[in-house]
Amino acid sequence: IVFGDWSSDVCSSDLREGPRHFTYLSTGVKALHGHAAEEVIANPMLLYQQIHPDDAERVAQEESVALRDLAEFDTEARFILESGEVRWRRLISRPRLLNRDDRIADGIEMDIAERKQAEGERERLRGQLVQSQKMESVGRLAGGVAHDFNNMLHAILGYTELAASQLAAGHSLHAELNEIRQAAERATELTRQLLAFARKQTAVPRPLNLNTAVAETLGMLRRLVGESIRLVWKPGGGLWTVLDRKSVV
Repeated sequence: IVFGDWSSDVCSSDLREGPRHFTYLSTGVKALHGHAAEEVIANPMLLYQQIHPDDAERVAQEESVALRDLAEFDTEARFILESGEVRWRRLISRPRLLNRDDRIADGIEMDIAERKQAEGERERLRGQLVQSQKMESVGRLAGGVAHDFNNMLHAILGYTELAASQLAAGHSLHAELNEIRQAAERATELTRQLLAFARKQTAVPRPLNLNTAVAETLGMLRRLVGESIRLVWKPGGGLWTVLDRKSVV
């Protein structure tokens, strides 16, 4: 904490140029600014020039209003020390008339870096809470959509099985209906994952044969790419079974 008296003979809006004169400074100025009280009294710009460029104009305007209106000056600003460290400070003073043209004020300066750090941590935690609430809302929405979509998929699977049962053995439509069934089953797996996300279920890895997984998609892929593109697939031999970590039970 620094206690001090300062005076001004003009209401300058430029802290770096306007004449400011400290008539008294406590020894705390050395700890806060790295300069002895005698140095700052002899050259007040040693202190004012440490004000962060992004805060200097605002502080100057607030100080000018306080000088003009003889109102309380209470602000927070960053100071760049000689070491390059940036520290938050709170400045409080109350100007009064010394004579017709001059003002004088008793003031105090406090280091509030720890408080600012705590405020920043609270803001960070508040942001995490908001994000968590957003994710929870997304989860509920995903769960509702997945539930409705899952009901539709069961209807598709049921009608596919019903249609297949009414066709004669060897009918050409059996292959297409089988593709529909497989696609619906894969979609059902996706909805299961969405429901797991919505209900915060833990994913349980399950064994997966990559050759089999790719083979199940070839029929659909050939129809998607069209006749102008020839799709060639060469399954690897002796592949190890992998764990599908997106699966849930």
